[in-house]
Amino acid sequence: MLELSAYIHLNALRAGLVEDPIKYRWCSYRSYVRENKDDLVERDFLFAQFSQNKKVAMRQYERFVKGRMGQGHREDFYELKDQRFLGEEEFVDNVHRRLNEESPFVYDISLGQIASEVSSALHLPTDLLHSLSRNRQGPLGRAVTGYVGRKLGGYQIKTTAAHFHRDPVVISQGIRRLENKLKEEKGFVKTVIGIEQSLIRKSSRKILI
Repeated sequence: MLELSAYIHLNALRAGLVEDPIKYRWCSYRSYVRENKDDLVERDFLFAQFSQNKKVAMRQYERFVKGRMGQGHREDFYELKDQRFLGEEEFVDNVHRRLNEESPFVYDISLGQIASEVSSALHLPTDLLHSLSRNRQGPLGRAVTGYVGRKLGGYQIKTTAAHFHRDPVVISQGIRRLENKLKEEKGFVKTVIGIEQSLIRKSSRKILI
C-alpha cells in the first residue's frame, strides 16, 4: 500500500502538471506531509509503517515519496482481471473496493453535474449525451462522464448506464476505449483533468483516500 500510495500521489508529476507533488492542490499529498487539524485524511495506517511518532513518520513518508519521483509508469500496478487489461484508475478502484467493499471516491456530486461539465468542456450539447444519434461525440461524452463519475463520485458503471439509458456493457466498452485514448493523447488527458478540477472546485469533499 505504501508503494501504491506514493504512485497515486505522483500522478500529477508524471503527467507533467507540476515538478513537485506538494504544489498540486487537487490531491491529498499535502495532507500527508503537512500538519492540518481540519483535514479528513486518515494517515495512521501508512505512518505506522515508519514510526509511532507522527512528525517523524510524516518526514519519512515525504522522503519515501520523493525518492520515487524519478519513476515513470509502473507495469506492476497493472493487471489482467476478467480477461481484460485494467488501466490505472480502474486498478486503484478495484484495490480499494476489495479493502472497503465500496468505492473510495470522495466528492458529493451528481452524474447530471458531471455530464453538464463534460458537455461544456467538449463543446457538446448536453442532450447529445442522452441522444441515440450516431454522432461519435455522444459516446465519447458518456465515456468521460462515466470515467470521471467513477473517479470523483464512486459511481459504478451500471449507475452511469442507467443515467444515460444505455447497456452497462456499452458504457464499459466506452470507458475502456477512453482509457486507451488517455494513454496516447496527452492533450486529452489535460482536458479530462480540467473537467475534474472544475468539478472539485464546485463540490464538497466527503472523505479522501
